[in-house]
Amino acid sequence: MKTFTKMLLIDFKRTQLRNFAALFFSLLMPIAFYLLFTKVMNQDVPAKYLISFQKQYMISMVTYSIVISMLFSFASLLARDNLIGIPKWLRITSLPNRYYYLSKLTNVILQNLLSIMLVYLVAATVNHVHFSGQEFALMLIWLLLASLPLSLIGIMISMINNENTRSVFSNLLTFPLVIVSGLWWPLDQMPKFMQHIGYLSPVYAVNAAGQALANGEVFQWSWLWTILIWFVILLIVLMCLNKLRNRLSQSVS
Repeated sequence: MKTFTKMLLIDFKRTQLRNFAALFFSLLMPIAFYLLFTKVMNQDVPAKYLISFQKQYMISMVTYSIVISMLFSFASLLARDNLIGIPKWLRITSLPNRYYYLSKLTNVILQNLLSIMLVYLVAATVNHVHFSGQEFALMLIWLLLASLPLSLIGIMISMINNENTRSVFSNLLTFPLVIVSGLWWPLDQMPKFMQHIGYLSPVYAVNAAGQALANGEVFQWSWLWTILIWFVILLIVLMCLNKLRNRLSQSVS
């Protein structure tokens, strides 16, 4: 337990205190977008729907922040560790690999928790957005747990050794995924083929269920099934990629 605690503290310093660029994109950008859309570009929203819009858009920007932290911050941190050989070093020591990945995942969950609290603080201060204790707790638990499939995508992205290629791939995946999942604009305003894609996206399920829980609405079990199915699919893909990488490294050596 002492070893895991030390790893957790080291990763916390690296993730939260020494990585300003990642914090900026995953924390400050969602806040900026939230203020832009709810205070500047809200003229077309009828007054009676304004409060609901401000609450829903808060959840959307929190989901956007989670996507950024998983596909950029988490992936970048793992890739950096791969570059300096930390996973290889762990394999020749008695330290279990699960401590390493659990430490990384715990820190990214803490970052997501910080993002949720900051965006909510801004929404409450600027737009007087409030939730009941039950609504906020259910929304919080769902957003943190349902984002786990995205962590698997982050691990896969970290397998790309070239930093420029990894950054380009993250951008090419993240922003189309965010758009097609309806985080910036409602899906019903998009073409039909994009709507069909968006409804199958794990990001859409995370966001839609988070909004429903935050508003005290009925939870649709199809959202949970979407998350579970994506988790299984991505886990299988990750295991296959890991086996392929190990075979390639063995053939090279």
